[in-house]
Amino acid sequence: MIRVIALNVILLFLPAFLYLAFRQLSGIRAPLRPGVFAAFLMAGFVLMVVSLGILTEFSGEKNRGTFIPPRLKNGVIERGHVE
Repeated sequence: MIRVIALNVILLFLPAFLYLAFRQLSGIRAPLRPGVFAAFLMAGFVLMVVSLGILTEFSGEKNRGTFIPPRLKNGVIERGHVE
């Protein structure tokens, strides 16, 4: 769970981190405009949503049927299975 939260936080702030690193490496000393971080947070949010959509589309198991949960049948627990 921590890994998923960390990945989302990294994706959320990645555009701002990259911009600040670019400014630092290129030697720009001008002050930041007020709306810059709001724009980068929106870009990070879009990046996070797109990456979650891609992850959802291309990973995980495909739907193979209906899952029947474990249940008690004639005094014996029947395992859960997909039908």
